[in-house]
Amino acid sequence: MKMPSFLIVPAVIAAFAGPALPVAAADTPAAPAATVAAPQAAPAAPADLKTPAPATPENAAAFLGIWTLSLEGANGAAALDVTLKNEAGKIAGELSSEIQANQKFSEIIRQGTGLVMRYTFDYQGNAVDAEVSLTPAGDKMNAKASFAGGAFVMDGTAAKKAAK
Repeated sequence: MKMPSFLIVPAVIAAFAGPALPVAAADTPAAPAATVAAPQAAPAAPADLKTPAPATPENAAAFLGIWTLSLEGANGAAALDVTLKNEAGKIAGELSSEIQANQKFSEIIRQGTGLVMRYTFDYQGNAVDAEVSLTPAGDKMNAKASFAGGAFVMDGTAAKKAAK
């Protein structure tokens, strides 16, 4: 993954500049008579956008059911099914597909308006972290699958299957 240049420059400068050297008081010019007020911090974003919370039957009711995710990534298209249900007052779920054994989610949280589901799977003897998210977007549901901390990402949409 290529790092954007605006992130590379500060990192390179910090790496090669070394620690700041102290400046002797005699070398420091006198402060101007008028002082300028420090800039004010920007207001914080609404808590529901930044603070994840455990999914509960109440806050995740709209997500319960079976979803078919149609995703597209660098290696082509993939279809995944996500099943979410209320099991004894807790949200539980799993991911299934034709290319991978069923995976139970180890963590399901609400973040902003969406739902984030996490699990870990084995790939050639290595544990790989994965995250699947569903986010409402108008009259559709956006879907995203991220593997190995974002090293591989697939984006698309999700459609809820009709209840039987």
